Amino acid sequence: PANRPSPGRSRWRRWRRSGVHLRSETPDLIRMVNQIAANFAHHPASQAAEEVATHIRMFWTPAMREDLESWIDMGAEELHPLAVEAMRLLRKTA
Repeated sequence: PANRPSPGRSRWRRWRRSGVHLRSETPDLIRMVNQIAANFAHHPASQAAEEVATHIRMFWTPAMREDLESWIDMGAEELHPLAVEAMRLLRKTA
């Protein structure tokens, strides 16, 4: 049903209540990075992860990247594996 919150939003509410400070648009970031990863998934895994990382580096603000890193640090089971690998690559180059 359209009225039910997505799993990401429910998780967001739990973390917000627990005192973790993420921006309200974090579930949207998860959706966006998963879409980006899905768009590159047809490439070999290492190339796809690098392309996702390049996209994030070029087009996402530092605040968006920080929120995504925080989400990954808290578990983020709903993230596409390429998105997680891309953030690992970004952390290595930072």
